[in-house]
Amino acid sequence: MDRPHIDAVRSIDNLYTYINRTIFDGIYIDEKMANSTAKFLPLDIKNYNVMLGRGRIRTLRVIPNMGCQLSPQYRAKFANCYGPYDQNNEASESLGAKPPMVTYTTSDNVDYEGEVATYSPNGYMETFGQNKTEALEMLTRVRMQEMFDVATRAVFIDINVANTNLQFYGAIKIVFEVSPAGKFKNRLHFTVLT
Repeated sequence: MDRPHIDAVRSIDNLYTYINRTIFDGIYIDEKMANSTAKFLPLDIKNYNVMLGRGRIRTLRVIPNMGCQLSPQYRAKFANCYGPYDQNNEASESLGAKPPMVTYTTSDNVDYEGEVATYSPNGYMETFGQNKTEALEMLTRVRMQEMFDVATRAVFIDINVANTNLQFYGAIKIVFEVSPAGKFKNRLHFTVLT
């Protein structure tokens, strides 16, 4: 199965496939061993690039029926509408019907200025660690608790890597912005640090 490119992510289902096939398969090299350790970039034969610590997935969601209004002809079919992202209508209630639930976390980091909106540093956050089994369990739990759905307005994936040969560190931020109409704006930021 091919690894989808970031530009191929145009729906929530595409997003799950991208995380599993592109990100996780790129981080966890040995797909034959479920508990393989994290190495970054399968083309890196000498394993100079490694993931540092844990990766993080953060999502921002909106409260239903705020900043939007259903037309009378759609009220019978749809119970809620989901408007554009604004920090005043940022959802913060726990997600999921049963534990372990995905909880909202606040942060003192800076806002992120995207193409669609300016996003707070808060949100629903989950981490993935040093083996693929743990990462896939987290992704399954996130999917069951519906962390990404029609209320989602932004998804951030943060990964830190180190190149032990060159002694450089890299901060990777992958961003998916979702408009109320469901259009995705995707981009990748990579910052190299000494």
